[in-house]
Amino acid sequence: MKRIIALFSVVICIIAVFAGCKKVDRNAETTTATTTVPTYTMPEPESEYDKDSRTMKTVYRDINGEVFQIVISKYDENSNLIEFAEYDAQNNLNYMFKDYEYKKVSSGYILLQYSRYNENKECDTIYKYTYDENNNPVSMESFNPDGTLITKNEF
Repeated sequence: MKRIIALFSVVICIIAVFAGCKKVDRNAETTTATTTVPTYTMPEPESEYDKDSRTMKTVYRDINGEVFQIVISKYDENSNLIEFAEYDAQNNLNYMFKDYEYKKVSSGYILLQYSRYNENKECDTIYKYTYDENNNPVSMESFNPDGTLITKNEF
């Protein structure tokens, strides 16, 4: 979850930097580029963890303090993610990841596959990982629910 929050913060910073960039005349002998970074900061997300149900709820607010996103993550007894759902401010589902399958290895657990569900709670993508004999990731493939390959990424 911390990785997701950190990634979200980095994306916001990158957007803020590029939003402040001015156009540069590439034909000029010397050029000067300036960047204006907005003076506001997004509020820190509010997270609460329910130890009994192993559920974390994180609420994201905009600069005016209004809720714009709610993320709920559920974990199994081994602290493996088993469900991740993002909702809008009105608590409508944007998307959900679930059906996580893990394999126990000597160093802990490795993720084998999981599924993505759309706002109608219909499965639209299945992700599968393959590993070498040392449990290092080799590839990640995504499929339509009918089994048609969408993408294959090799590491």
